[in-house]
Amino acid sequence: MFGWWGLRAELAQWSRAGQRPVLWWRDDDAKTVTPELRRLLVCLTRADAPLCLAVIPESVDPELPTVLAPYRVTVLQHGFAHLNGAGSPAAEFSPAEDPDDVAARLADGWSRLNGFRQRLPVYVPPWNTLTPNVVAGLAMSGHRAVSAWNGPARPGRVDAHLDLLRWRGGPRFAGQDKVLGRLTGLLGWRRRRHRWGEPIGLLTHHLDHDEAAWRFLDDLLLFEPLQTIALWPDAATLFSRGARAAEFARPPRQGALN
Repeated sequence: MFGWWGLRAELAQWSRAGQRPVLWWRDDDAKTVTPELRRLLVCLTRADAPLCLAVIPESVDPELPTVLAPYRVTVLQHGFAHLNGAGSPAAEFSPAEDPDDVAARLADGWSRLNGFRQRLPVYVPPWNTLTPNVVAGLAMSGHRAVSAWNGPARPGRVDAHLDLLRWRGGPRFAGQDKVLGRLTGLLGWRRRRHRWGEPIGLLTHHLDHDEAAWRFLDDLLLFEPLQTIALWPDAATLFSRGARAAEFARPPRQGALN
């Protein structure tokens, strides 16, 4: 319970300062319509929060665009086939691959996402690995932004920072205290440095959630102080306007933090 209390206290400090944290949500590895994906859509509907869904283009399920269409979901490109072509560390593309060939595969992947009503030319590298040849390829493939892991927002890049899972020994929920402690720390770091508009990205992997991760995701998204004060910009705003919170503003929900 201390974890929730600590998060509430941190959010109250934001409220007293007249500021609202900017949060966003990315889920990785979508490809087909699964029961886990449908459960994810139920979560976002209950929370009334926009979702960036990183979709693997190769052999993408033709039913997926129809299933996603009614929801506040923006599709981003997650690699091409999400296969390890580099060994260790894992990466979609070998560091030795020619940037022109990388660009061609990236562009091919983007074309396979044509059926999605809401999509953005944002590249989410599998395993969050960006090698120089991929960066060079992205400059030629028509992509306008990147989302990877744990970096500050800057033009052309908005990362995720808060993973619900731990991965060593197999994916499983990282634990309530650990996740809440990290979120509270990310908020506190931004507050102390007056980096009010620096987004914090929630990262989920619907195919790998255990029941504890699903329960926590619901609890976090519906946590009343977070619902009251946080800004959840849509993907187009997030990636096109940078990290200025005033541009994400919407009328706050009713209620006040204590």
